[in-house]
Amino acid sequence: MAAHAIECASDQGMFLKYREGLYLSWDKEEGSLYTPVHLSAIADNLDMDTNEFNECNYHQIHINKIKSMYDEAHQLGVNSTPTTIIQGELISGLGTYEFYSEIINSKLRDQLQ
Repeated sequence: MAAHAIECASDQGMFLKYREGLYLSWDKEEGSLYTPVHLSAIADNLDMDTNEFNECNYHQIHINKIKSMYDEAHQLGVNSTPTTIIQGELISGLGTYEFYSEIINSKLRDQLQ
């Protein structure tokens, strides 16, 4: 449901702001509160066109795109969020800048040899 909402927000040029709104509204104690009402409230708080947003969400305008992305991720072996792919290597979890920097630099060194 949240994936679709973020696509609907993207239609209004609000992808990044809406994504931030989703993360800020996450309740660590209660889990996800991503009901249609909650998702619409986030859009409203961002001064989005909530009628357009709600229509997009209700009619699942982007469902095929989301299913396609999910299928592609599954085929690649992605099974957690976040997952980063660097030259075909799947890296699960969130690493530090230094962690990713070392992996990228190592891959670059390997290419130069």
